[in-house]
Amino acid sequence: MTELENTIIKNKLLELQEREDIKEFISMRKRENDNTIPLCFVIFTLQRFLNNYSSEILTDITDGPDDNMIDIFNINTKNKNNIINIFQVKYKTESNLNTTIQSNDIESFLNKIEKVFIRGDIDNIRFNNYLLAKYNEYKDLEKSSHIRFNLFLVTNGNDISEYDKKEIDKFEKRNHLFKVKVINDFNFFITKIHNSEDSIYKMTLESQEHLTIKDSIISYVVNVKTYEICSLYEKYGEHILDENVRKRIKSQLNNKIKKSIVDEPKMFWYKNNGISIICKRAEIIPLGGMTTIELEEPYIINGGQTTTTLYNIFKKDRNNKIFYDSSILVRIYQTTQQDLIDKIVIGTNQQNKITEYDLRSKNENLKKLKIFFESKDISLLIERNVEEKINKKRNITSDYLLQIYCSMYRKVPHIAKVSKNKIIKEYYDEVYNNDKIYKDLLLSFYIYETIISDYNSLKLTIKHVPHSLYSVLFLIFYLHKDIKKEFDKGYTFNIENIKIYFNQAMEIITKITDDIRKNDENFTYHNFFKSKKSTNVIIDYVKNNEINKNISIND
Repeated sequence: MTELENTIIKNKLLELQEREDIKEFISMRKRENDNTIPLCFVIFTLQRFLNNYSSEILTDITDGPDDNMIDIFNINTKNKNNIINIFQVKYKTESNLNTTIQSNDIESFLNKIEKVFIRGDIDNIRFNNYLLAKYNEYKDLEKSSHIRFNLFLVTNGNDISEYDKKEIDKFEKRNHLFKVKVINDFNFFITKIHNSEDSIYKMTLESQEHLTIKDSIISYVVNVKTYEICSLYEKYGEHILDENVRKRIKSQLNNKIKKSIVDEPKMFWYKNNGISIICKRAEIIPLGGMTTIELEEPYIINGGQTTTTLYNIFKKDRNNKIFYDSSILVRIYQTTQQDLIDKIVIGTNQQNKITEYDLRSKNENLKKLKIFFESKDISLLIERNVEEKINKKRNITSDYLLQIYCSMYRKVPHIAKVSKNKIIKEYYDEVYNNDKIYKDLLLSFYIYETIISDYNSLKLTIKHVPHSLYSVLFLIFYLHKDIKKEFDKGYTFNIENIKIYFNQAMEIITKITDDIRKNDENFTYHNFFKSKKSTNVIIDYVKNNEINKNISIND
């Protein structure tokens, strides 16, 4: 995993250890002077696997002395084939993120599994009380049921070696009821649907009639009751819209959708454009006189407004007759190829213009930055999603943050001033594909946040406001690079110092512009600050005047 991904995960673990029920669990399980983060990583792994964040699942955790390399022992009896899920979990700290689960640990883990569960040889093996309870539960189940085993090797470090993969393959061939999976994917811990049970959704079709198109993309056109779409959203929540560039934009259309289904539910099919879904796999299945379609890892790529508007009514009264009287057209596309998904997204959103900004909002690293910013109580708005702005008082769009960052770190305040579109075109992918500058982006926001109120308040007294904002940010950072060094150590900086640096930058830029205006009758602030000349003049002024970086030029 990248440093950014691990920072996000560690923030989740730090939040987890502050929960009262988790604190109580940790106090019972940890040994004296233990670092609690590795245990929180075990807890978080189980939570994500089960998609259950309650304290009742903690009995599945067997980590501790005499755990026989089994950190989690989960028994799933929901299906006809009962499944035992066993985990070995290895947490890597910042200093050893480039390592992985060692070969000797994997070998020891598989040998223990083979000895205990295949040969049944538990003589001279000590089980801690937590493991013993789960083992006895398994033995009782074994007497009357067929059991399969899933073994998971989990780490936030690198992937295991090719040698170990071959050894695992040999183990599985010897023991056909045992499947081994390595989990070191950020998506498992944070973003994607991961549990095989959670990834499958079955929708009942309104009739057996449907259209199947088998071409480069296997596609289906079906009709379902609107109840099915509401249930789909209820299961996955907003994650069902993760591939939708438009998501929940507020508009008058939402009210029209609501009025349409409430007033004339039976006419809803005729008035609505329908919903488009992409999925990893789609399969039509006849079931007891009905027809269902099974979707694996579904995402709604068009119709997000319709879906969320319907669900907002549904969650207040799920038994409302309108959801059984109304139908909706659903187009389903089976593909995981991102280039094809992008083409479908553009094609199915023709009625609403999709901007370059919308498409770039799907950048995977940008989504991780969004999660990182949320851990700092900041909404990084990466989509045109008005509702999200309400969630946090502190928020900033990704394109505005890019303008601020590029002014300071890329030394192009003039480009940031002249054109947001130019900044997006030249720098968006380069910056937001970089998983190593997340601290720099956060610092850019903090500096902007610290000075913007004071800057705006000077609009009536200083003539170069508001044209000079990006140049002011550039100059603060140009003069005081120690801000970054201090921040990189632990996300800290001195707000009072930033305000002093801001006043210093304002004085310098005021002096520069006043001098130029005296000698140029055609001078305008707008034209000056959007030209590269402004940046060069500021740099030359600083170099030629040997400015004391720690005090105002008037001191």
